[in-house]
Amino acid sequence: TTIGDSFNEGRAVALQSDNKIVVAGQAFTTGGDYFFAVARYNTDGSLDTGFGTPSGGSRPGYATTALAASGDAAAATAVAVQPDGKIVAAGWATPLGTDFAVVRYEDDGDLDTTFSADGKVVTDFSAGSGDTGRAVALQSDGKIVVAGASDNDFGVLRYNTDGSLDTGFGTNGEVTVDIGSSTTDSANAVAIAKDGLLVDGKIVVAGTSANNFAVASFLAQDHPPAVPAATTLVSNVAQTGSSTFGHAAASGSQSFTTGTSSAGYVLSGVEVDVGTALNATAAAKVRAELWSSNADGSPGAFLEKLGVPSTLSAGVNTLAAPQGTVLAPETAYHVVVYTASSQALALKYARANAEDSGAAAGFTIADAAYRLAAADPHSRGGVAWGADSSGDSYKIAVNGAARQPGTGRPVWSGTLSPAALSGGSLGCAGTPGCATRAVLSNSAFAHLGAGRQVVGVFHSNSDADSSRRLNLRLHPLFDSAAFNQMTLHVDGRAFAVADARRTGRNTSGTRYVWAEWSDTGMAWSASDEIPLLLTEPETSRNNDLSSLSMSTSTSPTGQFSAVSLTPSFDADEVSYAVTVGNEVSHAKLTAAVDDTGKASMLGFDRDLSGRPSLADNVASRAFLLDAGRDTVLVVRVTAESGETKDYTVTVRRQSANNNLSGLVLTGATSETGTYSARTLKPEFS
Repeated sequence: TTIGDSFNEGRAVALQSDNKIVVAGQAFTTGGDYFFAVARYNTDGSLDTGFGTPSGGSRPGYATTALAASGDAAAATAVAVQPDGKIVAAGWATPLGTDFAVVRYEDDGDLDTTFSADGKVVTDFSAGSGDTGRAVALQSDGKIVVAGASDNDFGVLRYNTDGSLDTGFGTNGEVTVDIGSSTTDSANAVAIAKDGLLVDGKIVVAGTSANNFAVASFLAQDHPPAVPAATTLVSNVAQTGSSTFGHAAASGSQSFTTGTSSAGYVLSGVEVDVGTALNATAAAKVRAELWSSNADGSPGAFLEKLGVPSTLSAGVNTLAAPQGTVLAPETAYHVVVYTASSQALALKYARANAEDSGAAAGFTIADAAYRLAAADPHSRGGVAWGADSSGDSYKIAVNGAARQPGTGRPVWSGTLSPAALSGGSLGCAGTPGCATRAVLSNSAFAHLGAGRQVVGVFHSNSDADSSRRLNLRLHPLFDSAAFNQMTLHVDGRAFAVADARRTGRNTSGTRYVWAEWSDTGMAWSASDEIPLLLTEPETSRNNDLSSLSMSTSTSPTGQFSAVSLTPSFDADEVSYAVTVGNEVSHAKLTAAVDDTGKASMLGFDRDLSGRPSLADNVASRAFLLDAGRDTVLVVRVTAESGETKDYTVTVRRQSANNNLSGLVLTGATSETGTYSARTLKPEFS
């Protein structure tokens, strides 16, 4: 297909729910301009003349978009189709060096003016040059993730549905990762975990670093979950046994089962008991991973990599879990350990099949370890895992804590060192009125931006009853809709926030929050590090449906019969189709939200403006289907947090009518003569 004058390049492809083909790339004009170019083809390969930049009253089947001034360049290198049919093209443009660029089109190829007002966004990574978008993915909430390269590093951006950068991701919507020092890194692909095994919605990008494969994974949450202090959830390290299993050309695994906490657990790490110390060279060859468990108790599938210390001592060593690793309740997991290059590793095992005292409710360690006669469990060539014939188990300890979703959503965290206080301790045990000041080691969540930081601390004992108050002075731009509902956690203890505003020439609008207590046991020495956490109330982010069904009829008041959706309903699947005959004129949708009482629904078509809310799990009103073409119905689910998800149902017409509606024959006495109608016998029917 020729779109521009020359150098027309298709660089990415996506399929719509109706199987039409969308191709994105670049087109060049003789004027020296490179444009974003997007073409749409019908299933038979012809250009879709219902799509494209209007020209002479018709649409050519393709759209071109300039993103820079005349003489500059732009190219789409990735494309995705939203559930509502809008098309997102991503790539690069050169208004200020080379920058990330995103364009969103309506279903007909017009620019979507609800996206950054003109349908186009160009983003420069921190005034850097050489920023190139190369891949795009859509989250279930409609947010757009673009990955590529930024000054020889992995670069990832996330946009809100309106085209603004999502400041809840990275730093003001941007993340750069230096995969290899002094190397050229580039992300070339991106995917969103449809159902994260450990952390839902992970963003995974892949690309290259110094001519090697490179992969990076990011948490997708706007706010990381509050992480309670880790404790030992279950252990058998103190059990009898000092013998070891040796690993050189073999892999070992020990299973444990989590407890009954309904919210699951945050895993901080796993301890293993090593028989012989390994230096840095040898320890670098040790691999440790978290796996799922099969129904028969054997290791199932890889879940997460566990961090191995730079050296391993003889005795207990901690294998750190990635931040945000969550374990489901009452679920079996395996800790898998193996080595590279035939490196020897000795792990101690326990003869007694018992746990140490103090295990969290429901936690257990399996009676028998599993071993595999293969150095790499990922390439075992058909060799099966086998349970230890003696029923011995590796010595391990699982560390973490029960998740506490009720703690609230973190908006700031920090660490206070009493050594920095003028009094040398955080007890302020002097006479009423004593005060100490210090600057915090501020570990504010960077993605919340500079305006959401705590910039100072003031501790005082101002009352005759010797109550103690810890004041946090907030950045003047600190904002929160639920400010007065915040909670300040001091070393794990929660205090409702009191809000005070100071006024004055230099401190206008400054906010203070504080915790106040009279417990004399809440005092710390100069060597302590006191964790502080500021949280706001949690809101539900669940915008899933629990069910979706459709019924159809030949009239709005007739009998409605259920029809099957393809594929079958799944909360994570957002696009469905159903085929109906030409006689069907009306349909009804029935949808139920998963988070009853919090999420709400809106429908029915692509233009959701002004549409009424749907009643939960109640059939909608009958609505008229388009005649002679597909009808796309949309159910938008809005979570309590405001995040949305669109479920679409495309109603396709199926016709068995292969009749003609008319047939006329004309004839003449010569090829160039006058043609007149002739009578057909029998008459046409």
